[in-house]
Amino acid sequence: MLARLDDRLQQAKVERAKDDVARAEANLDKLRNGARQEEVAAAQARVTGARAELTESEHSYIRNRDLLKTKTISPAKMDRALASRDAASANLRSAQEQLRELTNGTRVEELRMGESELNAARAVLASE
Repeated sequence: MLARLDDRLQQAKVERAKDDVARAEANLDKLRNGARQEEVAAAQARVTGARAELTESEHSYIRNRDLLKTKTISPAKMDRALASRDAASANLRSAQEQLRELTNGTRVEELRMGESELNAARAVLASE
């Protein structure tokens, strides 16, 4: 009687290892390619919108400041205008930093990590 070995489990492990290699390769490609043009364009639009919001809130703050001098508005309304201006300024800085992050590209450490993950996946595949 001949015994036949069932290699389905081994084949499944090899297929999974191949998939892990493919996933690691795709991730490394994504890291190397950096942000898509659409992502950068959206970030630029957010900066433009935040800049417009800041301009409007600065004008409102100045108007309210002048009205407060003549006691035409309450100090509470002036406080809201100041808070709105400061929030708009913070939103602009945040949008600018997000854009800078996209345009600076992938950090060297992230690339090394991606390469390391790919090498590990290849090693697992070679051992299967």
